[in-house]
Amino acid sequence: DSVFGLDQKYAKFPDLLIAYVWNLARAQSVVTFALSYDEAFRVADRMGYAATESWRRGNYVNTRPGARLRDLLEPYLMTAEKWWERIVGGVARPV
Repeated sequence: DSVFGLDQKYAKFPDLLIAYVWNLARAQSVVTFALSYDEAFRVADRMGYAATESWRRGNYVNTRPGARLRDLLEPYLMTAEKWWERIVGGVARPV
């Protein structure tokens, strides 16, 4: 349903966009977040994940995101308009 995870191997891809798609089993509840590696790392670091043994081994996964993590991800919540802005930046959207 809802998972936030990050793997250090993706740090070497500066233009990578990581998408977290939650609640796929319930179409009316689907939410998507999109973050660069650096943004996802900042979230993970603020949550304390970067100080864990799991992170020292290369990754961290949270399968039960609570309110604090959801709050940190809120700025990255995608809508159709936000996807457009995220992917093409300031380029005008076709009519």
